[in-house]
Amino acid sequence: MNLRFVFKLVGRVELMVAASLLLPLAVALFYGESPWPFVLTMGLILCVCAPLARMPAQPVFFQREGFVIVGLIWVVTCLFGSLPFWFSGCFASFVDCLFEASSGFTTTGATILPDIEALPQGIQFWRCFTHWLGGHGGAGAGHGGVSLPGGPLPVPDPGGDAGAHGGQAGAQAGQDL
Repeated sequence: MNLRFVFKLVGRVELMVAASLLLPLAVALFYGESPWPFVLTMGLILCVCAPLARMPAQPVFFQREGFVIVGLIWVVTCLFGSLPFWFSGCFASFVDCLFEASSGFTTTGATILPDIEALPQGIQFWRCFTHWLGGHGGAGAGHGGVSLPGGPLPVPDPGGDAGAHGGQAGAQAGQDL
C-alpha cells in the first residue's frame, strides 16, 4: 500500500475544503458575525494537511489505495467539516456537529436542529454549502472526475487471462458489459 500517496491525496482534498471555508467566512463577516469558527478550522486544516499535500510520494495507485483514499476523505472531511459547527458554540455536543457535517457531505439533509433559522448566517451558509459540496463530490466521483497521474485505474480481468492489471482481455471484457 502506497500510504504516502494516499495521505498526499487526502491532504490535497482537505486543502480544497479549507479553501471552501472562505465563502462562509465572507458571509459571517458580511452579517457582522464572528469569523473565528471558520478561521480556526482553516488554520487547523492548513497545519495538518499542508504538510501531507506536499509530501513526496510515488504516483503508484491501485484499487486498494482508491478504496482507502475514498474512505479517508469521507471521514476526514466530515471531521474537519464539523469543526465550524463546534467552534460556533451553537451545538450541544461534538457528535451533533459531526452528524450535521456528515449529513451535509453525504447530502442526506437530515438534521438534529429543531430551529435551523436560529443559527448565525455564516453557520447556516456552511451547513447548506456542505450539501452543495457533497452533491458535487458525489457527481464527480460518479463520473470518474478524479484524474490521476499515469492514467486510469487498472481494470481487473474477469477471465484471469491478463493478470491483475487488465490488458487486452480486460479491455474486451469491459466492452462486453
